[in-house]
Amino acid sequence: MSVESPPDESLAPAGGRDDSETSEGRARIPRRLWLRFGLLIALLVAGVAIVRYSPVGEYVELERAVAALEELGRNPLAPVVLLGLWAIASPLGIPVSPLVFASGAVFGTLWGWLYSLAGATLGASLSFWIARRLGHELVAHSLGENRLRRVEEAVMRHGFWTVCRLRFAPLPFVLINTGAALAGMRYPKFVLGSILGLAPSLWVYNYFSHALVDATAADRPGVWRNLFLALAAFLAITLLPQVIARLRARAR
Repeated sequence: MSVESPPDESLAPAGGRDDSETSEGRARIPRRLWLRFGLLIALLVAGVAIVRYSPVGEYVELERAVAALEELGRNPLAPVVLLGLWAIASPLGIPVSPLVFASGAVFGTLWGWLYSLAGATLGASLSFWIARRLGHELVAHSLGENRLRRVEEAVMRHGFWTVCRLRFAPLPFVLINTGAALAGMRYPKFVLGSILGLAPSLWVYNYFSHALVDATAADRPGVWRNLFLALAAFLAITLLPQVIARLRARAR
């Protein structure tokens, strides 16, 4: 009578887990994904270098931005140039706040707000799609299928309002755009959440900058009242995310 030899335990996966459960986390990431992600990092580094080491950095200052935009304001193509600046600055991570304040100072509250909202939406969309194209696949490959599914479910549940709230916070514009793209957020929710969050804040910033110009020029009565209202709205829109977060925390 023959006795069957026991299976060689050295061939079994450690801890009794199947190879299919452990191979996902150890899957080799293709070189092309690293190259794409490296290009995304290079774009952001290039933006920092442009601001710091080139003459463009001088125009990040509000006074220089307003003066430059006033020169362009005499040209009917000035709004197109403004949109082009948004399209270039946003993906590179160049600060866009001077564009917002300069728009209100040069074009007035209404038109400055419309141009700012259009430019911010265009810039956010380009930044989102570049980050999605260059970085999302690497993140998805690194997380693995199960963890990626959990992340995408969380983004689906909370992503829209998260983006909306973050647009009120004083965070770098490119950070929100890139983060949403890498997290796998769907573009329609991203752009709608961005518009909903940007519209009121951009209105306040444009009104504030226009009121500052009026206060300096003193070209109409009631200018100080408008400046006070602008300051109050500016502070309110800045503190609003913190107030909402505290109210939600107390409700829990």
